[in-house]
Amino acid sequence: MGADKTNNIMTLSSGVSQSLLADVQYFELYSSLALNRKLKNIVLPGFYCGFEPVPGTGLSVRITSENSEGKGAASVDVNNVQISVQQIEDVTVSVKAGATNIIVLEANFEHGVKTTQVDSASSVSAARIYARTDNTIGQNQIELCRVIVPSGATAVTKEMIVLKYRVNRAVGVEFSNEISSTEERKAATPKAVKAAYDLANGKYTAQDATTTQKGIVQLSSDTNSTSETLAATPKAVKAAYDLAAGKAPSNHTSHGIRSLV
Repeated sequence: MGADKTNNIMTLSSGVSQSLLADVQYFELYSSLALNRKLKNIVLPGFYCGFEPVPGTGLSVRITSENSEGKGAASVDVNNVQISVQQIEDVTVSVKAGATNIIVLEANFEHGVKTTQVDSASSVSAARIYARTDNTIGQNQIELCRVIVPSGATAVTKEMIVLKYRVNRAVGVEFSNEISSTEERKAATPKAVKAAYDLANGKYTAQDATTTQKGIVQLSSDTNSTSETLAATPKAVKAAYDLAAGKAPSNHTSHGIRSLV
């Protein structure tokens, strides 16, 4: 079928393949599909704020956005559309001991399929967070964190939560003058970089090396110095060697033992 007829107006059906797709068009029938494709490949999959994992009670992890004004935001690609997911309440996820639990955020959308967001009787969630232990991630899922729980463990600790494979993103760049922040979604200003440099530079005072402490060493080619803070150059060592070799006779003995050379 190439087109649908509604009120005597011919429109392209959802099955028509085109080389280019624009934004929602006048009389476009499938508005949900059209809206969800709007930001595909513009807003990339990942977490934009919130959705932070913290240890829960026992073998569980609490996913919260309490540090983002109680609102989390993430983007998930589902086939040919982009789905934004907001977190408005904490979610508790159970994990298994003796396993690597991959906690994922999943989003679902398919034209003609109702989800729990519009029909409580549906078996398809619009979005959900759960743990997988099969070491795989679906095409409509993004990894929130991994929880590596040793065998016999009865509670999740902060050290078990791994964020290495999580993708954090930002729509725009926010600048900050902070030099002690652990924020990953802000960019440091030149002012912040200079403050950090000045602080580091001010904490270090260069000192000369001695026989009892490490420090800056000055080189010297002097062969007649008694300094204990200078370091001899190869030139000084060679000069001392040549001088010693020139003063020692071939039949020289040390402690009564004649040289065998």
